Amino acid sequence: MKFKSVLSLTLLMTTMFTATSVSASPATGSLPYSVSQASPSIVNNTLLSEEDKLRLSSFGFTQDEIDNFTPEQYATFNEKVGKETTSILIDKETSYYKITNHEVTEVPEAEAIKSIQRSLLEEQSKGINALNDSNTSTTSWMVMTLSTTKLSTGTYNLKNSFRWLIYPVYRLTDVAGISFNPNLTYINNSDYGNYAAAKTGLNPAVDNYPLKAQHKKVTGIGFNVDLRTYISSGGTVNNHSGYVAFQVEKNNTNAISTNAFGHYAHLYNTISFGVDLKSGALAISGATGVDNMNDTSLSWRF
Repeated sequence: MKFKSVLSLTLLMTTMFTATSVSASPATGSLPYSVSQASPSIVNNTLLSEEDKLRLSSFGFTQDEIDNFTPEQYATFNEKVGKETTSILIDKETSYYKITNHEVTEVPEAEAIKSIQRSLLEEQSKGINALNDSNTSTTSWMVMTLSTTKLSTGTYNLKNSFRWLIYPVYRLTDVAGISFNPNLTYINNSDYGNYAAAKTGLNPAVDNYPLKAQHKKVTGIGFNVDLRTYISSGGTVNNHSGYVAFQVEKNNTNAISTNAFGHYAHLYNTISFGVDLKSGALAISGATGVDNMNDTSLSWRF
């Protein structure tokens, strides 16, 4: 299984800030932008049984995502995949991205951790207001994880998770999606997802927004992600994370293997745009500014 764990990043960064905590919630350690939980209001989810948590893990959900599952998210998940459906996680792939002056670079995990630690320490030295109220860094960081799961029904669940570790200055509408091999077919109305906009620090809060696919192509499905600037209860959002998912099925009896690709496009200075998805490619048209993350990919045998 190709998997570079995000857990090591969470643990290292949480440890780094423990001794110099500034207005941090218990759920997030003391990370100003890069938090260990998408939702600072929920820790060690009591909504789910241990069996439920193991089931979600087999669908590619991370521990952070599981800890922060809401009743609404779990109900939607069961509706889309089937309440009694079991699964086997086939594979997952995680990639880290550095975005400086709209230049995107995919960075190895170890290098990403060191660079993010350095950036956060620099921000911390600027004071509590800089930490909690605004992103003054000229560089943004994000992580994306693509996973594929085989269901007991014989179909496949494709899931793409994203998290801004140091959030972007421009917060408009981004696009997250997954494209797939032509020997797979999208199962109608199987798409689901969630975007969590969180405020950490003093008075932590989170708003969850369900996601539905707006862009459905023969070999790819895309979701608009409206990045929020303010939390509904007041204060600046400083943690953005989420996931998009849907099911596909084999359509070629002669095929012995297949693949899928995770995509994320961060849009800036853009109001109206078009989206096209082909196997291995996400294209944004009509946009005046787009930061495209390098695609993640997985291959597996039927």
